[in-house]
Amino acid sequence: MSRPRKPARLWFDKKAASWCILDAGSKCRLGLGKDQRVEAEKRLEDHLLAKRTDDRPTKGRRADQIACAEVLDRYAAKADVKRPVELAQRISALLDYFGELTLDDIDEDSCADFAETVGSASYGRRCLEDFRAAVNAYARAGYLREQVKFSMPEKPRARVDWLTWQEAVALCRTAWSYRESQVRETRTGRRRVETTKRPNKHIVKFIAAGIGTCSRSARIHQASYVAEPGRPFVDLDNGIYYRAAPDEKVAANKQAPPIPIGSRLLKSMKRWHAAGDKYLVEFASRPADCRRAFEATVKRARKAYPDLFKRDDGSPKKIVRHILRHTGITWLAIAGVDPYEICKFAGLTMETFERVYSHHHPAYMQGVMKAQAKKAA
Repeated sequence: MSRPRKPARLWFDKKAASWCILDAGSKCRLGLGKDQRVEAEKRLEDHLLAKRTDDRPTKGRRADQIACAEVLDRYAAKADVKRPVELAQRISALLDYFGELTLDDIDEDSCADFAETVGSASYGRRCLEDFRAAVNAYARAGYLREQVKFSMPEKPRARVDWLTWQEAVALCRTAWSYRESQVRETRTGRRRVETTKRPNKHIVKFIAAGIGTCSRSARIHQASYVAEPGRPFVDLDNGIYYRAAPDEKVAANKQAPPIPIGSRLLKSMKRWHAAGDKYLVEFASRPADCRRAFEATVKRARKAYPDLFKRDDGSPKKIVRHILRHTGITWLAIAGVDPYEICKFAGLTMETFERVYSHHHPAYMQGVMKAQAKKAA
């Protein structure tokens, strides 16, 4: 039985009259005398720290030699994403299943079993996309010499709900008319009383900007009328909406090009700014991420307008903040705007427009309709 290897340690070489660091059979003289033990211990600590930080994996390994946890940990430390908390949650779900496996264990069965374990095919697919990106990054760094293939769950069929004009107006009316209520002491006891405050006015601005600019929600509630570093900028003087900050890195699938602001929306924005607003959507003089207030407005609107917010089959529409972007793009398509202009305005690819919105356009397959309408020769 072989003798266990000793850890790195200090040793005083009497012949050289110097402290040395012994580590894995190697000896490093420090050039420090016997009375300089404190300095020698500090050098040993630096040696151990450098050894830990420089503990890089061996390059060119096979898939069965690489732990999944190692790949995921490296990706979590190096990935530059805008939503690190959500990424950490997905990596945690992956580690719960793949934490004790190697990359060689990734196959069709394990991917399908993981998607079933997390309970949602769409969420399982999103987690596996992160895992695939982590493995690809690991291979690009030269640590993996084999190809690892993932079997992704099928994408669920996208059902893109959008709002009609009546539904958009109903949402705005609901948000504007809502009044804050407070519990007050009265002669008959404590009761909830409505005040004159209208705390959801900013939701109306959010709806108008979301439909009018076809922008994603974060681009709207972060935007400012005054140029600030790291924020989208609404240039009211020139009527231009800069949806990305000057030095911001924009993902290829989340394009946010500068766009002109429609005349009606521009007048409203100028009126809001003249009234004291510094940000496009603000609450208590601060930019407001209005997710919860928007959800509450949708619930009240469904009760106030029971005949609206339904699909053709009678099922309720799924209304989240992103529906405003879909609504704006759909309205432009129905109005017959050139698809190229719509894609440039909304930051879409033509492929996405054709797959999701093209059937709303009045020119959709009109050549076929005209040919079929002609009498046979």
